[in-house]
Amino acid sequence: MEAYRASKDLLAERSGFEPEVPLLAGQPLSRRLPSANSATSPLQNRLTYPVPFVKDTDSFFQAIDFGCYFCYPINMNPSKILIVEDEPSVLQVLQHLLSDEGYQVLAAHNGEEALEKVYDPSGLPNLILADIMMPRMDGFELCHHVRMEEETRAIPFIFVTAKVSRADRAKAYGLGVQRYITKPFTREQVLGAVRMALADSSRLINLEVRMPLSGSLAAASVPFLIELFFQRRWKGKLKASYESQSGVLVFDHGDISSVTLGLLSGGEALERMLAWEDGHFTIEQEG
Repeated sequence: MEAYRASKDLLAERSGFEPEVPLLAGQPLSRRLPSANSATSPLQNRLTYPVPFVKDTDSFFQAIDFGCYFCYPINMNPSKILIVEDEPSVLQVLQHLLSDEGYQVLAAHNGEEALEKVYDPSGLPNLILADIMMPRMDGFELCHHVRMEEETRAIPFIFVTAKVSRADRAKAYGLGVQRYITKPFTREQVLGAVRMALADSSRLINLEVRMPLSGSLAAASVPFLIELFFQRRWKGKLKASYESQSGVLVFDHGDISSVTLGLLSGGEALERMLAWEDGHFTIEQEG
């Protein structure tokens, strides 16, 4: 069974409602989420509101009815997260942060050590959280190795790094990274990225796709769609639009071969498109 964390919309927060019995269900969420196109939908104005777990579906529906939504699936068995960080103080902070949330944590100090931990006898990690600048093997090379092996290519990968350039971000997403967090980071940034990456991974595993595929970027983000191309090794185009802007990502067997956004191209175009939280997308698959 899957549990869900939810966020409480800001309108409910201002009304003074404090839910005490949100949420557990093992059923699809599609019919429970308020429509982003609804005139009464508060999706444009929300804040994260973590809620406790209960073990009955009725309480989950009650939470939804009272304004708790945006539910992220979290496996009831603790997810195993591999942290790869050469700075002891940062590693310690991340270890405490994730273990306090109930995650099982493994640690490595460089990419070479991380590759050994990936194949830990207890099983593959559910997610890798890595720095980029490390001795012996950096984060880019580690991600490349993980993505090249069939057994490990589906493991969600998040960078937590001091590298802030567009070129580094573009390279990371080109390797199939789900999230890119820059240092200094906040607790909310890390936990939010971890939850979303695990949720996206679960969706990708169970997703049934029919072509042509199109929809709202509020439901399927650009990073999620890039990962979809990568995992399915598709060749084709992802066309996305937001307000008056339109961009195109071209893929060759899952890898990004080009990005254009108006007069922009490459890393700058990709960085802007990654920030879109709304808009429309269409996938055109070839071959």
